[in-house]
Amino acid sequence: MDGMSMVHNHVGSIQVTNSRINLSNSTFENNSAISHNQTNFYAQDCDLNIMDSNFINNSFPAGGVFHFHKTFETNTSGCSFLHNHAEKGVLVTDNFNRKRRSIDFHYCSFRNNSAETCGGALFVHNTTIFLDSCDLNTNQVKGAQNGQGGGIFASHSSVTVRKSTVSHNSAQGYGGGIYTEGSTLTITTSTVNHNSAYCGGEGDTLRSTCIISSGGGIGTTSSTLTITNSTVNHNSADSTGGIYAYHSTLTITNSTVDHNSAKV
Repeated sequence: MDGMSMVHNHVGSIQVTNSRINLSNSTFENNSAISHNQTNFYAQDCDLNIMDSNFINNSFPAGGVFHFHKTFETNTSGCSFLHNHAEKGVLVTDNFNRKRRSIDFHYCSFRNNSAETCGGALFVHNTTIFLDSCDLNTNQVKGAQNGQGGGIFASHSSVTVRKSTVSHNSAQGYGGGIYTEGSTLTITTSTVNHNSAYCGGEGDTLRSTCIISSGGGIGTTSSTLTITNSTVNHNSADSTGGIYAYHSTLTITNSTVDHNSAKV
């Protein structure tokens, strides 16, 4: 699929199973649906190569905009994910009851995406994910009073962030930039800054029912977090502005953690 454009569809655009997909120089724009678990691009039991493509202003509030289910190997390079909206994760990856699979992102941009519950840009379950030279900027979880992972939400996964920037993302629960549970998170030569986790968000409309939000930059539960040659700064939260780790192992080497702030 080279030079393809999918515009103004109101049901799922593409569904593929047991296939190999090569997608390049294409645009998915202004697609939407409201049916439960409907998604714009659904791939199951597939190998995917996605290059130099744009995914813009797609809205699937009852599911993920892009859903990779039990896929094998996925390589994504030079792609932009902009102004998309979904229930959880603009890009959802899961491998329930399957061997953990890998997804690689190289030189990709995730900007101004939003989710209702968790993972403003990426929702990852039982997946090995590698982000190299990527930009996750101004993504948010805005619908849930205890939402997690404004940029990335990862459960029972392995996440590596290398030579990348995670900035200006927000959540109303834990992990304004990144949140993990039962996972391994490795951050190398990267910057995590200007992310926020505030109960109720900017308007504090949910403060009466929300927990105190923690981990403006990074939040982890039952995870292993390793930070090397990286910077975590200028993040903010109700409690613990920089890094919040609960029942986790945290290792920081040759890195800077500064100018983070908390209200309490």
